[in-house]
Amino acid sequence: MLPNCSFRDLQLEIARRFNLDDISRTEIKYLDDDREWVLLNCDADLEECMEIYSSSPGRTVRLCLQQVFHPNLAASFGNSSPS
Repeated sequence: MLPNCSFRDLQLEIARRFNLDDISRTEIKYLDDDREWVLLNCDADLEECMEIYSSSPGRTVRLCLQQVFHPNLAASFGNSSPS
């Protein structure tokens, strides 16, 4: 990944490599220097990730991809129209 790539570029590359139709349903997290998973949401998050790993000895960014399900909440409440 090039240092000047945007978060959207990362999403598109992941979608391409994993053959994902809808990357918006996928959370992308990275393992930070405190060994905690941090959610990537925007360019600023990606920039922070790159800064952390540019100063680390291994310089390997570990990513975790997790598909999330956003249910249609309206369906769970049933029909609220008057009879």
